[in-house]
Amino acid sequence: MYYPKQHGVSSSPSAQIYKQPSDAFECDLVHTDVYIESFEVKPIQSQPESIELLIKTQLLSAQNPNEWRVKSRTCIDLGSLEKLNGLLSEYLRKYREAKSCG
Repeated sequence: MYYPKQHGVSSSPSAQIYKQPSDAFECDLVHTDVYIESFEVKPIQSQPESIELLIKTQLLSAQNPNEWRVKSRTCIDLGSLEKLNGLLSEYLRKYREAKSCG
């Protein structure tokens, strides 16, 4: 499940021209009683059509259980995000096909 994560609305002109979402979208990849791994997609307000992809972790049994640690961070352009979407969609389609045949 994914959900928008509020980061505030930008009033910068570039954000208005390109109509970027001002929210980050986040979903849990893993969620157990002691560990959370989350994937976040958010616009980079100072670079129109650029997106930050972030994988972060939280160890709930750690000394500071509220601390999130960045596992991976990369910045891509909108075209690359669309390619990633296509790749994931194709993988899921083939996975479902294979699962239904066997």
